[in-house]
Amino acid sequence: MQQAKWIWANTPVQADEYVTFYDEFTYSSGFVKMDISVAGDYAVYINGALVAFEQYPDYEHYKVYDSLDVTPWLKTGNNQIKIVAWYIGEDCSTCVQMSRGVYYKIYSQDGVLAYSDKRTLYSLNQDYVSYQQKKITTQLGYSYAYDTRYMDEPTERFSAVEVDGFENLVLRQNQKTRLGEYVVAKLVDQKQRIYDLGKERCGFLRVKFRAESGEKIRVTFGEHLIDGKVRDIIGNRDFSVELIGNGKTVEFTGVFRRLGCRYLQAYCASDVQIDEIGIWEVEYPFTVKPYEIQDELRKKIYETSVRTLQLCAHEHYEDCPWREQAMYIQDSRNQMLCGYYAFENLEFARASILLILQGQREDGLFEMCFPAKIEFTIPSFSLAFPAMVLEYTQAAQDTEIAKKALSAIEKMLAFFLNRLQENGLFKTVGDKTLWHFYEWAGDLDGSFFSEDDNEKERNGYDVLINAFLSWSCGKTVELCRLLGEYEKAKYYQSIIAKLNQAIHSAFFDEQNQLYKTYLGRFEYSQLANALCVLCGACPSEYLQAVAEKIAYGYDGWVENTLSMNIFRFDALLAVNKEKYSAFILQEIDRIYGKMLQEGATSFWETEKGAADFGDAGSLCHGWSALPIYYYHVLKIVKN
Repeated sequence: MQQAKWIWANTPVQADEYVTFYDEFTYSSGFVKMDISVAGDYAVYINGALVAFEQYPDYEHYKVYDSLDVTPWLKTGNNQIKIVAWYIGEDCSTCVQMSRGVYYKIYSQDGVLAYSDKRTLYSLNQDYVSYQQKKITTQLGYSYAYDTRYMDEPTERFSAVEVDGFENLVLRQNQKTRLGEYVVAKLVDQKQRIYDLGKERCGFLRVKFRAESGEKIRVTFGEHLIDGKVRDIIGNRDFSVELIGNGKTVEFTGVFRRLGCRYLQAYCASDVQIDEIGIWEVEYPFTVKPYEIQDELRKKIYETSVRTLQLCAHEHYEDCPWREQAMYIQDSRNQMLCGYYAFENLEFARASILLILQGQREDGLFEMCFPAKIEFTIPSFSLAFPAMVLEYTQAAQDTEIAKKALSAIEKMLAFFLNRLQENGLFKTVGDKTLWHFYEWAGDLDGSFFSEDDNEKERNGYDVLINAFLSWSCGKTVELCRLLGEYEKAKYYQSIIAKLNQAIHSAFFDEQNQLYKTYLGRFEYSQLANALCVLCGACPSEYLQAVAEKIAYGYDGWVENTLSMNIFRFDALLAVNKEKYSAFILQEIDRIYGKMLQEGATSFWETEKGAADFGDAGSLCHGWSALPIYYYHVLKIVKN
């Protein structure tokens, strides 16, 4: 990218700032490309048409640029370029705070046609309201307000200033998202102005409306209705955006925030006219693999699982489109496994793994989300990374990513292995930077290791983190063997043998034929016992007894939610695939069939649906696409 410079507006640094940059060039013929990178987000317009949107989420040390084919939008003669850039400027679960900047170059085979430098003109964007810093959720970050009063007015333009930029730009490793179907919502409650999109959608809000100059419309979005309206305020969350009228009929598309929702509601004066409102879906260009399923229920479950997976995948895999749009390792590992069977697009998983590698902390653990800088992380999620890399390597039949990831995996495992106690176990210590989360059930959500000493003892041993560690070392052994790193494989194999012996000795309850969740407490969980089977800590003579309880339950223990069923089902298949295959399919029928009966158009975060987490349960969650994986593993899908 010779000649181009990083630039920005000559304004004081403030979060949530929108700036428009202007350029022009002469075109005659031939192929023209535009390379662009922004600290934040962007939308590119050429001759008034939207050409590209959405910066790939990245880090200062891993700054990604897009290379766009802009030829279809060009005309012979003078061409006008407008780049609207959004500087977010705050850490959240989907964005890292970094210095401001825009970088672009437009070129053909004959040379550079336009590029960013101090000659580039800018104006403060008059339409998107800067600096309001109103958050939707702490994970998702800022909402927006759009003021239409100045849409057609000329703006004073200034020369941009060159700023400290980002070195070693990296070309985007997957494809750009694109605009899909535009879905007009149906008015279902005229008095309260509630609109139904028919099913879960994710994309840009599009509205055709007329409101008096200065009149505000507050558009709320949600996945369900409660008390006869869209639930917009849930705790400190505010699921809304704002539009401001100009006295004329205006068509607006909000390209700086994907909304995940089924329902929209408009709060405004009675004389505000809304001619049309809907969602212009934003999608990753997946190629869905063909499939055939005879059973009608299972066919519907499979199709809805694929839809769920697509709704939770844009720039990278994300947990849910409504509330967070964040990438977690454990969630994404599930999604990738499903994606290998559902889609042709291995590059999508590959790009996500490369992004995760950029988010390793100094202590060896990975950040909780990517890209993000959050004060705490989930240790057990870091332990899922070797499985993610191994499974990608097996699916792609390519060791390139594994070679890049191995040293990071070793550093991560060292965090745990260097802290093993004399009894051979990892001791879970209360630490504000560590969230000892395993599952959304009972104490497994991390409450046992709460910061509140008055509730329960913060420091202690639990079987889950130790079984996760053993299982993670096992995946690393397989990875090392694929890479020909046999000495390293031998080393981790020796770790597993000692760790499994310590796990069984400390946690197995001979009388109940189960593994206790916590040392010194006769409490049990489905997940803990599944992990002890999967990591090899459970000797063969106890496997059948433990597996029966994993399958059919045990009175009083903590059961799995949807998030960890992968470990439950995999444990059963490891013990006796022939015996438990039919059971797993019946469980999927029961769980997912019930959601479909209750009107699900995508699969939920937990079986409680919207009612969970204080009415903040997501009705579309990526980890719930697991039927795709099991239908293929159990061979009920024909490709």
